[in-house]
Amino acid sequence: MKKNLILTVLLSLFIGLSSIAQISQNGLIAHYPFHGNAYDESCNGNNGTVVGATLTTDRSGKINEAYSFNGATNKIKVYNIGTDLNPVNEISISVFIKPTQICGGSIAGNSRILRKAGASGYMLSWCQGNNKLELRLDGTNPLNISVDETPLVGNWHHIVATYSGITGIGKIYIDGNVAVTSTGNQYKMQHSDTTLFIGGFTGSMGEEEGFKGSIDDVRIYDRVLSVSEISALYNEGIVKCTITVTDTLVINENLTGFNPVTFQNKIKIYPNPTNDAITIDCGSNYSILNGYTIKITNSLSQTVYTSLINKQISTIDLNSWSGKGIYFIYLIDGNSNTVDIRKIILQ
Repeated sequence: MKKNLILTVLLSLFIGLSSIAQISQNGLIAHYPFHGNAYDESCNGNNGTVVGATLTTDRSGKINEAYSFNGATNKIKVYNIGTDLNPVNEISISVFIKPTQICGGSIAGNSRILRKAGASGYMLSWCQGNNKLELRLDGTNPLNISVDETPLVGNWHHIVATYSGITGIGKIYIDGNVAVTSTGNQYKMQHSDTTLFIGGFTGSMGEEEGFKGSIDDVRIYDRVLSVSEISALYNEGIVKCTITVTDTLVINENLTGFNPVTFQNKIKIYPNPTNDAITIDCGSNYSILNGYTIKITNSLSQTVYTSLINKQISTIDLNSWSGKGIYFIYLIDGNSNTVDIRKIILQ
């Protein structure tokens, strides 16, 4: 049975060391991925207005996919937000930052990553007072959760701050790990203003409280994210897939973190098109993928091929596959986490 195989990349689909379902939309009330603009892609429509900030390269090396702030007047303002951005009982803020200034001295206390304006709301700050990161929630009993830890200046870092007014527990995560846990009062957040600021804030006396560096992929949830969800957000975007030549699909596998991203191995799938078989070349460093699995499913999620990566090159006979249509190639690690997924189409 003759078939043509067209290998295509799922557009902008970068999957980290967890399954797709773990990048949850549940409770997502705002999402600013900064795809060349400050639009809210959570479907709530709270789009931002850019004030001075400039587009820059994001954590994955893509141009015009993050914003750079000057530490002074630059900011993104989201005006006239509705109640959808006013969480009451619980909140999670997820953001990638690349600070370019060291905390301390005259800049202490005036570097806002994100702030819901007014006397009541929520705020995530870099260089707050004598601490390096702080989540502040204003309400009946204002809450401050601070961590005296400095993520390296000049590198991208993932920051998540969570609080539950139901349990009274607040946490700050840095690069997927808990940096501080606070158990305090159980209370509800209050909201008295309708503006959200990203990357800066103008104080009541006209002072500018700006973040200096780059910010990417801001998410706000009205619930507490789980540890696995935070891990998925942190790892999202580490694995990058590109078609480097017309007949080869390349999966770049990084196992060392992303400051900077260092790829240790390439998985190549070819040719494109083909008649009866495809070849999977797991790269000369395939031994670092010990315990990893290649799996291929059809559009009904039925597995048509699965194999542990225990040799460099494998050839798959397509004659046993279940007809034309869309198929998906999964790269799965030893803990059953989906590292990457790509689409193939049989014609």
